[in-house]
Amino acid sequence: MPVMDLNIEKLCPQVVEICQEVGQFITTEFKQFDKRKIEYKHANDPVSYVDKTAEEKYVNSLGRLVPEAGFICEEGHGIRNESGLNWIIDPLDGTTNFVQGIPFFCSSIALTQNNEVVLGVVADFMHQNYYFATKNGGAFCNKKRLLLPAEKISGKAVIATSLPDTFHPHLSELLDFIAEILPKVHGWRRLGAAALELAMVAEGKLDAFFESGLKPWDVAAGSLIVQEAGGTVTDYNGKDEFIFGKRVLAASKNVHVDISKLLAEKLSILS
Repeated sequence: MPVMDLNIEKLCPQVVEICQEVGQFITTEFKQFDKRKIEYKHANDPVSYVDKTAEEKYVNSLGRLVPEAGFICEEGHGIRNESGLNWIIDPLDGTTNFVQGIPFFCSSIALTQNNEVVLGVVADFMHQNYYFATKNGGAFCNKKRLLLPAEKISGKAVIATSLPDTFHPHLSELLDFIAEILPKVHGWRRLGAAALELAMVAEGKLDAFFESGLKPWDVAAGSLIVQEAGGTVTDYNGKDEFIFGKRVLAASKNVHVDISKLLAEKLSILS
């Protein structure tokens, strides 16, 4: 089915509405979450019944909306299409923040056609900000159009990324890299929800976001929103293999040039 036959402009507000509905469940559970119900997929990677239930709700609702689409989901619901349409879903990006009571988390919903993202929604429930974009249709936060300037330079940029965990094979080298890059930017943030950080790049609240080890559901929706706002999104090699390539750099155009040079110098340890 061609993208034009999907009527993605009409589809997008329906996806936002589904996010708002599921968001009522997520925010209610946030206010009463019991930390004793945390599970771990592996070290430093928590999951809860909230993630699983929210994902099931998304799969059920989006499955009715576009019955022919498959699913690529963090918690494993649904069946992936090897070609054609797929929803890429992170029901709760920022689970560590959620279970710790930190109000910085979101849902990330993308629709792809043959691995190209044609629709993306990032739902920041705690601040009632719904970021969305369609391919060639622009990027928005609620009713506000998002348009990024290109003139900022890295010395005045506020960037966001993760910090390496204690199991990283190049921990000491990465910590040295952090010390090296800090004087070259205005500020560094580690916020803990990649999809929402990408949306904040599109909004201009952050000037760049980069991270490695990411999954498709972390970056699919947010990357389209950045691109449709006029920003640049690549992997660390400057290529467009960031959805499934585990490395993403998103920034306004001038900052992207500067940060990509810094990353290229350390590519061997940024895995």
